[in-house]
Amino acid sequence: MLHTRMALFRWVCFSVLLLMSVILQTMVFPRLSGVPNPMVSVAASVSAAVFSGVPGGAAAGFACGLLCDALTPGVEAYFTLTTMAAGALTGFLCGKYLQRTFWSALLLSAASLCVIGAGYALFFQVAAGRAPWGAIVAVGLPEILGGVLCVPLVYPAFRGVAGIFVGE
Repeated sequence: MLHTRMALFRWVCFSVLLLMSVILQTMVFPRLSGVPNPMVSVAASVSAAVFSGVPGGAAAGFACGLLCDALTPGVEAYFTLTTMAAGALTGFLCGKYLQRTFWSALLLSAASLCVIGAGYALFFQVAAGRAPWGAIVAVGLPEILGGVLCVPLVYPAFRGVAGIFVGE
């Protein structure tokens, strides 16, 4: 019974952190002029997946991606599917091959951000005729780098929550 309560409280804390990352990505950073809009939710999903394995990483990615899809016009299920896949893959890799460290989260976040950010720029901006090819470098690259720079801000919060529940 205590184990179930602790697991539930852990996921409540993770959910609050994931919701805060989506709010930052979709509502705060777009309003700041001169700052690229980093994909904080991907970094948060990967950080949650480092500590929660495949099912937890997929669930975190699904929740963040679903909220991002709902709040971003013109994308149907793109962020849901890609962020869920990034969370599941991170959970798998950290469960089998990599250690659950900051460097693993940084490396996997960078790889996920590159794939998701480049895919978004290619499919929803360039291919849709909304932006020229140069937008992948001019807009996509700063957003990807901004997301990677958010990992040191996001990861310690998830590590702190996961550290409370070491006995799980």
